[in-house]
Amino acid sequence: MLRLYHTCLSAHLQELATQLEGNEFVTLLNWVQVYEGPELMGHPELNIDLKAEGLQPLLPKNIVDDLTNKYLATIEKNYKEWMNNTINREMRDWCGTNIPEADDTGHYQTTTPVIVFQMIDQHLQVAKTVNQALINRVLIISMDHLAAFAKQYKDAISKYSKAHFEDRELHKCYTPYMIAITNNCISFSDIAWKFRKQYRSATSGAESDKSFENVLNSFEKLREDSINYLLHELFLDVDKEISKVGTKEWLEGKFSVIENVCLTLEDYVHDYEHLKERNFDYLRASLESKLAKGYITAILQKKITFKDHNQREAFARKFVKEGEILKVALGKLPNYQSLGMNPKESPFECLPLLADFLKLKDLSIVFLEVSGLIKKYPDITVDHLTALLSLREDMAKTNVRKQVVDWMSELSSLQTNTKTIFSSICLN
Repeated sequence: MLRLYHTCLSAHLQELATQLEGNEFVTLLNWVQVYEGPELMGHPELNIDLKAEGLQPLLPKNIVDDLTNKYLATIEKNYKEWMNNTINREMRDWCGTNIPEADDTGHYQTTTPVIVFQMIDQHLQVAKTVNQALINRVLIISMDHLAAFAKQYKDAISKYSKAHFEDRELHKCYTPYMIAITNNCISFSDIAWKFRKQYRSATSGAESDKSFENVLNSFEKLREDSINYLLHELFLDVDKEISKVGTKEWLEGKFSVIENVCLTLEDYVHDYEHLKERNFDYLRASLESKLAKGYITAILQKKITFKDHNQREAFARKFVKEGEILKVALGKLPNYQSLGMNPKESPFECLPLLADFLKLKDLSIVFLEVSGLIKKYPDITVDHLTALLSLREDMAKTNVRKQVVDWMSELSSLQTNTKTIFSSICLN
């Protein structure tokens, strides 16, 4: 009787398997698992061991594989449709006039990470009702689609930013939404970690690990890109002021460069406070480097011809003073120490050393100054030193570069691969 029942049920289910669609595939797979388990045949009151009874599996392996593949194809179709809809909905919000919502700590965010989490969790919860093998495959597919979503998100953000920078009056809430997007990237990484911890098993394999790493790398890169968009917007305003540094008008005090820069920073930082701590610290470090790079570059670009030593010394004193003001202003920004790095020396610390070259009266000791500068900044180049010394009105311009090349050759043992602010400064 048992064999007859089992055979008839198997035949019926095999016929049924040809008529299913959507989530019905996994419903049948789940029922087959339940049939052989403790809720039905394995129940203590029946205690029927199908293998011991010499019975074949309820569904042959080829049908189980077919059902599994069809279910996975359904998942992929769902992911593509749902994730496209999710991005389109968020893009509509970006173009609106309402700022994004904030979490209970004041950090801007959108609902997209939560929606995506629910999508993935729903499929993994269903796979959990079948077996670990299905969980492993659904987890890989989910992570692959999450990485694909990161690319779609990146493309949408790029398009959004391009439109904004072409007309900065177009999207009134650009900065708040870019902050929310940047915070979302951390949320997406947290989602990946959560699923990996909850669903990964010893049988998941290298493919699962690779998919997971791809997700983390994709959202980390997108996070950095998003912060760079925020900085690009800030420096559209800051660079207008920095471009005046080193000019005759700047030296004579006709421009309030540093005051304007500090006011601009203060204005933008008010928005940046809605960044998550790790994002704020990353932005803060990038802001300091970018600002120092722009300021030092402006100093080294010859925009003025000095009349004498006094004017040259006044020039040096001015940029040292302004560098100190900028260093103090940046030092007042919150530092959550979330990046796990040791505190670094401010890139503005090089300005007094550069000033010494301009204040120097005795040219016979320039070589010693060069030696000291290379010890401190081993990545400083011939171009940097040539530009610096060419600011002096008392040095023969035709010989400066050759002299610097000779000095650098003598001091080659001091030059290392250590990266400082000068590695980022490229002079045309």
